[in-house]
Amino acid sequence: MAQLLSKDKLIEMEEKMVSIGTRFTGCKAHEDWLDYISEQMTSLGFEVKQDVKTFKRWEPKDWALSFETADGEKIDVDKEDVSYYPYSGITEEEGVTGELKYCGSKGINTFYTGTKGKIAVIAMPLFQAGCGLCFKKRKGGIYPDTFEPPKKQSSPVVATFVIAPLLNMARRAGAKAVICIMTGCSDEMARHQYLPFIKKYAGIPALWVGETTGKRIIAAAKAHKSATVKLTGTVEENATSRTLYAMLPGQDTTRSILVNTHTDGVNAFEENAPIGLISLAKYFAEKPIEERKHTLVFSFVTGHFQLCQFGNAMNQVTTLYLNDHPEFWDGKDGHMLATAGVTLEHLGCTQWADNEDHTHFVKISDVDPELVYASNDYMKDIYIDAVQGRKYTKTLVLRPKNFVHFGEGQPIYKKGIPDLSLCPGPDYLCNDAEDGYIDKINYDMMEEQIETFRKVIERLDGESRKSIGKNQFYSLGFRF
Repeated sequence: MAQLLSKDKLIEMEEKMVSIGTRFTGCKAHEDWLDYISEQMTSLGFEVKQDVKTFKRWEPKDWALSFETADGEKIDVDKEDVSYYPYSGITEEEGVTGELKYCGSKGINTFYTGTKGKIAVIAMPLFQAGCGLCFKKRKGGIYPDTFEPPKKQSSPVVATFVIAPLLNMARRAGAKAVICIMTGCSDEMARHQYLPFIKKYAGIPALWVGETTGKRIIAAAKAHKSATVKLTGTVEENATSRTLYAMLPGQDTTRSILVNTHTDGVNAFEENAPIGLISLAKYFAEKPIEERKHTLVFSFVTGHFQLCQFGNAMNQVTTLYLNDHPEFWDGKDGHMLATAGVTLEHLGCTQWADNEDHTHFVKISDVDPELVYASNDYMKDIYIDAVQGRKYTKTLVLRPKNFVHFGEGQPIYKKGIPDLSLCPGPDYLCNDAEDGYIDKINYDMMEEQIETFRKVIERLDGESRKSIGKNQFYSLGFRF
């Protein structure tokens, strides 16, 4: 009988991924992870193909921050309390030194007047916003009934997407470097966030610190003290990275179901969904073709952590893959017509958040809310049916809202393909922790999520575009 991967195998693969290291887009660890994915799929009998993409790759090597306090004390900031702003810039080994200039606490709305030859200091608050700004819950899309989704949300990912300091403006103003302060959260939450990951290379070194260190730096800036910023690394103009894909023919080679995720990421969750796709590929490859109507197309796309080069916030990187391979989905000129697409991301997330006074980052629950986009109510019903009986879930099925659809399922939805897209968003999602935060994973939940998508795909295998219906347009407005 066809089987998904065992829990022990999921653990083995998760530990393998984390041991490889941080998978910055196109770096050696990412390439090693892609090789591992390809080996696993090949061992299941798949012919793995690839698309090679060229981009400008920035990779950090070492970073440090020291400054003179308002009282004249020399402080070397602990390595745990300082991190880099991705794709900011690089320095020589000795770093750059200059007088500190405080530019305020408005993040993206910062003016850099008077920063020429100095080190700019900017605070960025983690704002709290109503969920209705980006999310629209679907009626009947909550499971279990006892789950009450939060009405407001605040996260480092959303904050840096919206109001992160614009480093290119600091460069144009003549600043030597930038120190960014993440405020409104604990130092533990702020630590080692690989954010934002949607910016182009800025050409000016920048570091992040938390609020505790940030307050001392602001005081030092107001006292006209100096600091040294070090951020060594490499910039490669014509680096390459690969998207992998493989096909499992069904009885009907004119109809497909797309099964999708991305591969680059910085910890045990971002992005571990290739493990889920390998498990699903194993299961369906072991089923006799008489039990598989549709052709399944598995894609492992690259570039999510360099959206500005491979896509953008409005067209995530799966767009490139779909544009390169209309033969898998558009139904034109003898091409397959995609009945539906499913996307998996961020499996097994437990819930962590700041305590009330933002002094510690603490565990809240064994289950982080499971955000799932459904392109219409019929797809929502398919998902809700599939999660019945699960122990580990707080499922919230969403309709894309105000032109926002987080995650790599977005391009599938925008192409008009019926879509189910799993995209949880824990506060630590982009934290480049040394151990990958693997201690935060819930493997039982991860198993259940993969099993849910097995049920979803088997249900979709019996559907057609006509039976599913058309995608609904984005919900507009601010009501959650």
